[in-house]
Amino acid sequence: MKARCLLLTFAAVAGLFVSCKPKDEPISPPSLSIAPGSLAFEKAAASQTLKVTASRDWNATTDADWISVSPTSGKASKDAQTVTISVLENTGLDREGSVKFDIGFDSKSLAVTQNGMGSAEDLIVYKNDFDKEAATQTYGTDGKYWPMLDQFDGWKNQTGTGAAAVEYAFANVTARNNSNSNGSYSDYPGSGTNNLFFGRNNHFKVGGIVLPSGNRNFTLSFGTERYVKDADNTFNPSEFHVYVSADGTKWVELSYKFPGAYKNGRWDLASTTFTVPAGTSKLHLGIFSDLASAHRLDDLLLELATSAGTAVDFTKGVEVPALGGELPATKVTVAGANETAAGKAVILENVLVYAKYKLGIVVGDETGFISVFNKNGVDANIGDKITVKGIVGEYGGLKQITDPELTPGTTGNAITHPAVKDITSELDSYAAATPEYVSLTGTLSISGSYYNLIVNGATKQGSIQYPLDGAVSADLNGKVVTVTGYFVGFSGTDGKYVNIMMTKIEEPQGAFLGVDMSAITVEATATSATFNISSNVDWTVTTDAAGVTFDKNSGNGDAAVTATFPANTSATDDVIIQITVAGTGVDAAIVTITQKKSGGALSHALTSNLQDKITLGDKAYNNDVTVNGDAEKYYALKLGTGSVVGNATVNLPAGTKRFGAYVVAWNAKKGKLEVVAGDDVLKTIDAISNVGAAGNPTFNLVEVSDADYYEVVFDAVLPSDMDVTVRTVAPDYRVILFGINANTE
Repeated sequence: MKARCLLLTFAAVAGLFVSCKPKDEPISPPSLSIAPGSLAFEKAAASQTLKVTASRDWNATTDADWISVSPTSGKASKDAQTVTISVLENTGLDREGSVKFDIGFDSKSLAVTQNGMGSAEDLIVYKNDFDKEAATQTYGTDGKYWPMLDQFDGWKNQTGTGAAAVEYAFANVTARNNSNSNGSYSDYPGSGTNNLFFGRNNHFKVGGIVLPSGNRNFTLSFGTERYVKDADNTFNPSEFHVYVSADGTKWVELSYKFPGAYKNGRWDLASTTFTVPAGTSKLHLGIFSDLASAHRLDDLLLELATSAGTAVDFTKGVEVPALGGELPATKVTVAGANETAAGKAVILENVLVYAKYKLGIVVGDETGFISVFNKNGVDANIGDKITVKGIVGEYGGLKQITDPELTPGTTGNAITHPAVKDITSELDSYAAATPEYVSLTGTLSISGSYYNLIVNGATKQGSIQYPLDGAVSADLNGKVVTVTGYFVGFSGTDGKYVNIMMTKIEEPQGAFLGVDMSAITVEATATSATFNISSNVDWTVTTDAAGVTFDKNSGNGDAAVTATFPANTSATDDVIIQITVAGTGVDAAIVTITQKKSGGALSHALTSNLQDKITLGDKAYNNDVTVNGDAEKYYALKLGTGSVVGNATVNLPAGTKRFGAYVVAWNAKKGKLEVVAGDDVLKTIDAISNVGAAGNPTFNLVEVSDADYYEVVFDAVLPSDMDVTVRTVAPDYRVILFGINANTE
């Protein structure tokens, strides 16, 4: 009984413990959901909501500064909680962001997008890097020039939402693949390859760019460079003009800026932001330079701007003559045209054509003469009376009429030239401010398209400018001739060439004497050299140099004279032999023979630091050479064939002081090379033949000495890149260059 009571007591206690324990709640697994999973907004500031359901406490975060979340946290709940997502106004491109909801065990991401101005591509209204096809320096009558824009379409590389139907207009602008915008002398990452080069009386227009509807704010940017040889090339925006127009007729000029200070002879990126009037549907761009051959353009870009810029008022637009607007022209006499400032428009009425060459004419009236220039020639003949309207320009120290418009008058009028002025004896000091009717007697040297006159005792030379086909017979090459015509200016370094628009060429009246070469260079081992005399008088050949003999010491008329002399054994000094050819009643001619020093170690580099800056032209080849028995091969540039000239362009980097190379001619031939920058012949090289310059490469050159080394030395280091052309000329067109280097000292 007692035991039974004890059991009941335990049972009661156990029951008591059971009845005091709380009932267990089921534990749910961690879960998180958001709805919707993404939100999309328009440009304006706005808010939207979503539902968050979480079985645990949650937090919301975002890295986007344009997105805000409210609330940013919440407690676990079976019920969905409302969260507000807000975005700021989007004045930029379309954008994307996210909001992360996190419960520790799990997370969900809300995608947030907001429309803006579109993608980066959508912002581009017009873009042109001018690089559809690389330009080549193979145009013009001689095949040596960069193409005018109407000769080559490889610069038309436009893209953009408004570029589909653009139209171009231009004047005196070329496409060039040199002095590139991505080179070492560029301060922005330019596209390189082609750029546009602005010549004399230039402009470049892009018409009919379609503007996106509802957009008024735009940014225009472009790469540009200013470079003129031997000048301060600090960029000046007042010299390079950028205009916009709504109709292509009335223009408003834009001001633009660079990221920093104006650069000296370097590429940089300019930009300007502007706002057009509401309703403007199309835009025209107009660009021109006040200077001739100074400015370049690349990477032209018009895009939507994120904010307003300078307000453009097209009602205040004006006609701009440089962009095709009518330039008021003044009727003047020829003397008046010669006194008119460059860039002004003039009209010359009823003037007579006195002379003609391939690129223009000389016209005159009772007050004087002036040349009329057009790169494509002028449709008028000697004896025509015409009216000329054009722009006054300058060339070689004289005024001329450019961009001419001719109105024909009568034809077949009699021509009476003024009294001729013989400038032979005063060639080095000759000067004139307007065209004069002159004559010049000298030995004619024909080299490709160049017709020069070598005058005894003068450092300058005459130059027959672009004679008409057939006007100068090749048989006259090396002969003494008298050229009569109109002086039309100087060209070359220090005005070396006195240019004449020829009216006639003939053997001189009276006594004459001349030589075909005033300077001859030979190797140290050479023991003879030959020159030609053109004469109609008795002549003698003499020299004070020891050991020199002639196969003809005297004679009459034309003759070839060979001088014989000992080899030069000096390793340090050239031998100079001065020969005098004297005639009866005429000025003496001087022939100077330079005999190179012999042997010795070469003191200039045989490798080339300009190899990757050489652009091959006609009959130009990349080859190898060995030098003086050494097996090592060096890069070489071979120019020309036995009958065809060769040429190549070398881009000299800024900082260059000297440009040099070893140059040899073909075996048993006389090679001649010219180094040219623009219209200037910087150096003429009479290369000496080398036995190893024969057959096919590799060319194994022998007896190369420092006497085969030639260089052009500039007055000052180049402030920016400069192109020079190396080209062969008569009598033989083959030369080999190696050790081609630009040096800074």
